Amino acid sequence: MPFKPESRPKKSYLSWLPSWPAFRQKPNEVVIRQLGALQYGPPVPAGPEAQQCWPFAWISQAAYQRTKAGSARRALSVLKFRRDRGIASANAAGADTTALPNVDAVLRSADWRRWSGFPDDGLLMQINATHLRVEVWEHRPSRLLVVAFGGTVFTNIKDWISDLRWFIPYHHDQYTDVVKIFAPAFIAEYERRAALPDGDYLLNVRLLSSGHSLGVGLAQQFAYALPANTEHLRVQKVYAFDPSPGSGQQRCRVKSCC
Repeated sequence: MPFKPESRPKKSYLSWLPSWPAFRQKPNEVVIRQLGALQYGPPVPAGPEAQQCWPFAWISQAAYQRTKAGSARRALSVLKFRRDRGIASANAAGADTTALPNVDAVLRSADWRRWSGFPDDGLLMQINATHLRVEVWEHRPSRLLVVAFGGTVFTNIKDWISDLRWFIPYHHDQYTDVVKIFAPAFIAEYERRAALPDGDYLLNVRLLSSGHSLGVGLAQQFAYALPANTEHLRVQKVYAFDPSPGSGQQRCRVKSCC
């Protein structure tokens, strides 16, 4: 009787993609790529992760709201909110003020503080050339420091140039500015603040990065941009919300939420 090898289930070619598990991710699940892993793990319930990563979702949103497009989007949301509830004024009696919370207010109520004055006007002028939007938030009680990047504004051509950089042979975009401009400026600002009389807490913070859409790729790029010999500065996790296809780095531990 001829020998027949044990049959094995056939795998789709797509299953070898690092992000393949995310294609099977449900709205109430997240996928996580552990440190050193080449592929995301299987989807897991979002509840436990949401309890940990909700501040990073808000911080990622904060990077949007200080743009013209972000302000316009919120204004439309307010109008829709009022229309759906028949409210003529923002101060109308009975308005549910928690339905459209202010991002900064939510974060401040949880003891998060944004680095004021950074990026400063000079740095903003440089990174505005590619429409790079970035903010730094800290939570001293838990010694967390988060660098958050704004994602794609649909009507902004500079964001699309960054999204499509993989198909553009020669480019200077937001990814370029993260490496050449923002990362060195962040290191200098970190060292300046750490040298202040009340800045020694920065020597023991956990550095994280976060973003939504295009901001995910930029958050990962930032993790790679920090020099290996920079003391105390290692991005330990990247929190990714609805990542764009261009973000496929593999060294950081990535949490892909929502």
